Amino acid sequence: MTTQAPGMRDQIAGQSVIEELLRQQQAVPPRSRFARFWGYSPLAAESVAWYLGAQGEIEVGKILGRLPLPIGKAGADIDHLVLGPGGIFTINTKHHRGKKIWIAERSIMVNGQKQSYLRNSKFEAARVTKMLRKRMPQLPAAQAVIALVSPGADHDQEEA
Repeated sequence: MTTQAPGMRDQIAGQSVIEELLRQQQAVPPRSRFARFWGYSPLAAESVAWYLGAQGEIEVGKILGRLPLPIGKAGADIDHLVLGPGGIFTINTKHHRGKKIWIAERSIMVNGQKQSYLRNSKFEAARVTKMLRKRMPQLPAAQAVIALVSPGADHDQEEA
């Protein structure tokens, strides 16, 4: 059995730093009454940097939580937002099990019917770019990604 590392959505801001801080603090003896009375820190000297790092990550998490991104709001068509060294990507997922998909430079067709996925996805990426650049003007433009789930021939239907 393999265990998968938790993803970012499974953690709170600063969680990994806090876990390391707690691991280090397990070896530190409890403060004496005298130390508690005089307000000495319960943190070992080598743990202070971890504590300050956790505080910083929590503060950044609060700021990011206030960003007005359209994900999940009425009228938005973004399922995921991915940020990393490769850039910023808005991902729109479309599930078309067993359907025939045709993709061209400016068009996507599903079973012969033209879809507005490309136009809509590019619009959403531009909207995210505009919102993010209000706070961080140097950011690159977000790229629109359409993730097609289970397109093509459905093997169960072909055998029936």
